[in-house]
Amino acid sequence: MLADRFVIPQVADVLICREGYRPFPTADSRREWQALPADLRQARIAAGEKYRGWQWPALVAARYMDYSRDGDRSRYEAPYFARRSALAELVLAECVEGAGRFIDEVINGIWQICEETSWVVPAHNHMHGAPDPLPDAARPAIDLFAGETAGLLAWAHYLLRNQLDAVSARVSARIRYEVKRRLLDPFLERDDLWWMGLANRSRINNWNPWCSSNCLSALLLLEDDPDRRVAGVAKILRILDRFLDAYLPDGGCDEGPTYWTRAGASPSTTSRSSRRSAATLCVRISAATTSSTSPTARRKCTSLHTSSIPMGSGSAIHSCRRSGRSPTAGFRARKRRPQWARLRARCLRSLATSGSQPPRRTRPCCVTYGLTAYR
Repeated sequence: MLADRFVIPQVADVLICREGYRPFPTADSRREWQALPADLRQARIAAGEKYRGWQWPALVAARYMDYSRDGDRSRYEAPYFARRSALAELVLAECVEGAGRFIDEVINGIWQICEETSWVVPAHNHMHGAPDPLPDAARPAIDLFAGETAGLLAWAHYLLRNQLDAVSARVSARIRYEVKRRLLDPFLERDDLWWMGLANRSRINNWNPWCSSNCLSALLLLEDDPDRRVAGVAKILRILDRFLDAYLPDGGCDEGPTYWTRAGASPSTTSRSSRRSAATLCVRISAATTSSTSPTARRKCTSLHTSSIPMGSGSAIHSCRRSGRSPTAGFRARKRRPQWARLRARCLRSLATSGSQPPRRTRPCCVTYGLTAYR
């Protein structure tokens, strides 16, 4: 659908060069950053202050191997994500304040992350190929968090490049090198990553738009070669087509409402890809997921997303609805888990208030446990 509407010549026509791509003000645009509300600016600076002089946690091989040995992923992931959260807060604090106080710690964070052997978390290490408790540095893979890491570094580069270069141009050069090696090259050269749905027609899930959104950010913010940028965007449209093809006509998300921002909403995120056709591309990409939903239904989606529903909770109800079984039958095997009991009650309330038929001009909400809930 998307790839048919936006073939390579059309993509080339609407994309602008990297130097001209300005989705947000950089840290040099002091007027825009200083125009933020005072309380917001203070909050962002305070968040960054916590990481000045911070002891960046080590990521050691033994903790990576924990997952293959005893199934524990948290001992590695805790410091892994702490590094990334710290870098994000420091980047924002420097953009807001603009005094240079956070730059050294920003560089520390960038350097630490670039030194990691792999950005793939232990639970996804199988994507490196042959079974092994440690990642293969010579064969970079793209999982959810390798993509997120590349996206974070790309935004840090975009927002603070001049400030980084004022200290050492090798910092921004290192970002470009690592993101190209670990994400852009594998993305453009490989079609066998399962989440793409290109080399096979396996079941596609939230990985597809989630990874695509970060690949697109890295492409637009860091890739200098115009042909590679166009090819990359065109490939993302093909990949998103595989995701949209897997959705049923009612738009129900099998993975549950908590995944909405990483599944159905991600195509909206990935649509910030051009200047002249940004609105057109956004509407066309979003049409299959969000734009056909009524405003009140979209509010329903938001309330569901913020209600701490377990991820993946939609599949049980959704499969019942498709097979004609009782809407709550899917929970019987899981009744020992308290959250399922709470979800069961919530689903029953949703069914009771939704009605069996939608209003004449309203389509089903994209995310309602896979139920046909309408507002």
